[in-house]
Amino acid sequence: MRILITGVSHGLGYKLAQHFLDSEHQVWGISRSKPDFEKYTHWYHLSHDLSDMSSIASIREILKTSHWIYFYIVPALGKLLKIFQVSLHLKYKA
Repeated sequence: MRILITGVSHGLGYKLAQHFLDSEHQVWGISRSKPDFEKYTHWYHLSHDLSDMSSIASIREILKTSHWIYFYIVPALGKLLKIFQVSLHLKYKA
C-alpha cells in the first residue's frame, strides 16, 4: 500500500509513519524537518510547509509525476485537499 502522511517529523504523524514503515508499506511523508527513517528503503520524504501555497503547488506536481494509483492521507486531510483538487480532477476526468 502507498501511504501519504503529513507532519511526520514528530507526534502522531511520526508514529503513523513508523507503524506503516514497519509493516512494509511505502510511505511518503511531508514535514518541514526530516525524521530519522533512513533505514527504510520504502520511505520518501517531502520537505515542505503545508501553510505555504507554493509548497502545496510543488507537492501537487511531485505527486502527479509519481503515478499514484491509490493512496491514504493522514492526518491533515483539510490542507492536503488543496494539493489534490486539480490532480484528481484531471486524473479521473470522464
